[in-house]
Amino acid sequence: MHWVHGGPTSCDNGALLCERHHIAVHDGGFTVHRDPGTSRWHTHRPDGSPLRSDETARLAAELRAAADNGELLLA
Repeated sequence: MHWVHGGPTSCDNGALLCERHHIAVHDGGFTVHRDPGTSRWHTHRPDGSPLRSDETARLAAELRAAADNGELLLA
């Protein structure tokens, strides 16, 4: 649960995002969540529809590139 909705703020409840995707989550209505106890993440558009795995793979590649450039924010 996102901290703004009463969830805890912790590393277990956070996602490492580049600035672009941080803004998409906080201002654009996208959501991300992780299956408890796993490393599997799910991303949903503002209308609630899930991103397809190929879209998620593209986003993951963008995140890796942003990490390499030191452009990540914790959301």
